[in-house]
Amino acid sequence: MYRSREVGTAFKARFRAKFSDADHAPAYYNDTDLADLALYRSEPWVAEVYAALESARGEAAEDMLTAEEVEKWRLRQLHWFEQDFSRLKPAEFVTREEIDRYIEFAAEKCLEYFGVK
Repeated sequence: MYRSREVGTAFKARFRAKFSDADHAPAYYNDTDLADLALYRSEPWVAEVYAALESARGEAAEDMLTAEEVEKWRLRQLHWFEQDFSRLKPAEFVTREEIDRYIEFAAEKCLEYFGVK
């Protein structure tokens, strides 16, 4: 349904071509953490987004998440980039191009959801 499956499907295909029976979670989180970090350090919109996130308060997301769950995620996200990322290895399975396509798709869906578009 959502394009995030597209990133996940491509990841799994590349991973299984190299490691057929291995646990893919550590590699997936390594690569997506690297992508998050690269975006955080390089995109011009990050400061504006994080300022908005800092001033926002968590609200329930219909039947999916409680206000408390959203608030916990918000607070976690505000400080997530303060951790030590030296444990990360170069990405092998998720590409920047896939991440950029997903961001464009997700932004459009958010605009539609909130009635901005």
